[in-house]
Amino acid sequence: MAQDSQQHTGSIRIVAFSTVLSRLTGLLRDMLVYAVFGTSAINSAFIIAFTIPNLFRRFMGEGALTSALVPVLAHENAKHGQQKAYELFNRVLSRAAIALVVLIVLGITLFQAVRFFKLEDRWILAARLGIWVFPYLFFICLSALIGAVLNLQKRFASTALAQIWVNMTMTLLLGGVGIWVSRDEYTRMLWLCGGVLLGGVLQLLLPGYALTREKWRPKFDLRKDERLTEVWRLLGPGLLGATVAQVNTVISQFLAFGLNDSATSVLFLANRLMQLPLGVFAIAVTTVTFPIIARKAAEGDREGFAASYREGSTLIQAVMIPAGFGLAMLASPVLIAIFKWGAFDNDSVRATAPILITYALSIPFYAACTFTTRALHSLKDMVSPVRWGVVTLLVNVALSIIFKEIWQTVGLALANVLSTAIFAFGLNWELKKKAPIVGKTRSPLLRILCSGALMGVVVLPLVIFLPHGKLGSFLAILIGGSAGVLVYTLGLWIMTKPTLMGLKRLVWK
Repeated sequence: MAQDSQQHTGSIRIVAFSTVLSRLTGLLRDMLVYAVFGTSAINSAFIIAFTIPNLFRRFMGEGALTSALVPVLAHENAKHGQQKAYELFNRVLSRAAIALVVLIVLGITLFQAVRFFKLEDRWILAARLGIWVFPYLFFICLSALIGAVLNLQKRFASTALAQIWVNMTMTLLLGGVGIWVSRDEYTRMLWLCGGVLLGGVLQLLLPGYALTREKWRPKFDLRKDERLTEVWRLLGPGLLGATVAQVNTVISQFLAFGLNDSATSVLFLANRLMQLPLGVFAIAVTTVTFPIIARKAAEGDREGFAASYREGSTLIQAVMIPAGFGLAMLASPVLIAIFKWGAFDNDSVRATAPILITYALSIPFYAACTFTTRALHSLKDMVSPVRWGVVTLLVNVALSIIFKEIWQTVGLALANVLSTAIFAFGLNWELKKKAPIVGKTRSPLLRILCSGALMGVVVLPLVIFLPHGKLGSFLAILIGGSAGVLVYTLGLWIMTKPTLMGLKRLVWK
């Protein structure tokens, strides 16, 4: 168990470090995009167009297909060896490739058809851009499936680094070419779309090469296989439950697109900043822990399953709770220091800050949804996430329609947060029913919350009284962030020392 724990924390560090690089390149990309386009209609249109293939990436890369495939491959690998598992993977990959080609053709046809409807200009613009970026769906979805198999082989870095390539190509084609060859916004945006497609190709080829080094040989294989039945059985009910948080975000973005030209851009940026700590740590822990708990579940090791789940859950919340508090308190300084360039002005900062605060406070709920959904999937329970997913989706739609009339864009963010909290509590309740052993150990969650509150008492006055502007915002982030980490660490040391030791092992050992 001790050796498994050391390997576990070591793998999390690898994924977290790789993901930090990915998120930093994504941050640079977003800084450039918002400096060039601001919160304009064309930026909002691009976000809508880019959201659709990314939603399917969530389905496959962080959602139902991967969750259905990994337990079956883990079982096949354990019982019949690696080559048999690879044969099954090739058959899934071949069918996925065909489905994606059909989906892309249908999608482009629908985007073309939008032009014939009497819609506001921003909807037509989104459809035009969608034609360019929708083929990205093919590359990113297949890459996500390859990444899942790499994770099962304990090759985590290649998958975590994959997103870097699209961030870099988008940045280089817009910043290195687009803004220099044209002053026209639409032409510049086409260069950005070109960066998406080039990045998608790299995202597929590089992880694919990494998997060939693990003795995988790609083969187009449409032969029948009874093992596919279990994959499809697990996939069917899981499509909604695995990605409901992302579906809720997409609904919010489309509703925002109907409000005005800038609402989608503002909502997207706040969500991206909220996703930064989630991607750096929560997804890292989930990525590493999921194959472990899937293996423990397949072996019938209930104690091992519970121990791995409790360790991962505690580590996630020990980072996500202070991250949420900190980002909420530093919302305006972060926007001013990092994004206030070019077309992103003071009005953009004022419009985005309350959305960011709202999303920041929801970070622990988003992290819990991702991790607990994977835990249920490892037990081959695809129904519970669906049941709660449907409830959550309906609540989000109802609250969004009501709240957007009262609080506009902030109302959409608030509806998304409240529905995600319901989803997190529902999933946790279902897991404790399926694996009662998980709930037998006392959770340090309350003590983690108290440590986060103590951090807030110290940081908030610093943020309020430090001067505003670029320099003041950088100082607020530097001083407030450093003070927050020290106070939070002290709080954990006083209230829950084992949690602090777990974080220490993660960072230093």
